[in-house]
Amino acid sequence: MLRQRLIAWFRLLFEFGLSSGFAQAIGMISGLVYVRYMPISDYALYGLAATTLTFVTISSDLGLNSSITYFWRRARLGGTAFGDYLVGIRRLRLILFLCVGLIAAAIFPAVGQRSHYGLDALLIALTLLLVSALLQMSAGINLQMIRLLGWFRRSYVCDIAGQSMRVLAAAIMVLGISRSYWMALLGGLMCSAVTLGASSWMLRGKIERNRVPVPGLFKAIMRYVGPAAPAVLAFALQDSVILWLAARFGGPHVVASVFAVNRITAIVGVLSTFSIVVIVPRLAGITDIRRFILAGWIAKAAMAIVGLGVIAVGALLPGPLLWLLGPQYAQLDHELLAALTTAAITLVSTPTVLLNRAKGWVRLDPLVALIQIALLVATVPFWDFSTPLSVLLLSMMLSGSLLLQGLAISLIGAFRPGLVTARP
Repeated sequence: MLRQRLIAWFRLLFEFGLSSGFAQAIGMISGLVYVRYMPISDYALYGLAATTLTFVTISSDLGLNSSITYFWRRARLGGTAFGDYLVGIRRLRLILFLCVGLIAAAIFPAVGQRSHYGLDALLIALTLLLVSALLQMSAGINLQMIRLLGWFRRSYVCDIAGQSMRVLAAAIMVLGISRSYWMALLGGLMCSAVTLGASSWMLRGKIERNRVPVPGLFKAIMRYVGPAAPAVLAFALQDSVILWLAARFGGPHVVASVFAVNRITAIVGVLSTFSIVVIVPRLAGITDIRRFILAGWIAKAAMAIVGLGVIAVGALLPGPLLWLLGPQYAQLDHELLAALTTAAITLVSTPTVLLNRAKGWVRLDPLVALIQIALLVATVPFWDFSTPLSVLLLSMMLSGSLLLQGLAISLIGAFRPGLVTARP
């Protein structure tokens, strides 16, 4: 029995590395092309737009995507057809997207103009990032469903099809046809559009719904999302606020340097994606809560070992990694190590947080949000945002805090689940 499980996991890891890993590698290579070929001012604007895109995507989620796994497990144990939950989640995400999009439309041009970008360039970037966020939102829900259905290979096909659009944008830059920020953003938009189209086609007619409306559906969703939302929002805000402040006090060079070394961490991101794409959906099918908890701790331990290896590589081989970014970023040894350390922390925190939410352990998430916001408010007035290293160290500190709190919730949930579980 154990041997069969190990074989199944090795097969999943092999297929992930071959397929999804290939798709992620395409995105990573495209990102490195952007670093090497875009002028620093354009790359800094692209970095601000991409960070704002992340802010919009996460803030319009507020735990709804992780609730898909939770309600999927709940539907498997009996009760409401999952399709009804899914419709409610999609509607709530659209409402949140409209609200957050308005906030981004106010903040992004203001931050960009302080960095001396023209209003026309900022409006083009804002339009592209908002459309990308809308498409990415729907595509993400589709891919989550495909994985929960166990169709990992189909999800890889969707990823590869979408990432091919980024390759096209990168090729245009290499050929010198256009090396502007908008080409990179357009590549991201087309990536989301193709992924959405492919995943929608694969899911058509596959999600069952009840014949009559389910009473209390939105209330059930909000009982889960309500406690989780503050922590998700705090996570979305912290990285965006840090980069916005870097743009304000450090200028385009600091933003470009921070965003450049973070492109190297995309290599680690492939491994982090394994948690999202394979580990969490795979473990979500375990209905025995004790087995679920044990499997989760094994996954965290494995990611911690990999994270230590990542930090060691960053400390021993900074030169070859920085060569990928080009000569203008060749002196960022310490910055690279800080970025890779943050990525290693994220390797462990990603499965920790997602598995906690899959179990419904979200009651303490408002406390997590309060602690993260308090740390940010306490440190920002005294922090130096004029150098890339200081900006990256602040991100590392906040990521470490998030990991420690996630592990604490995991321990409490293992022994006293009533203290952390959302109300049914």
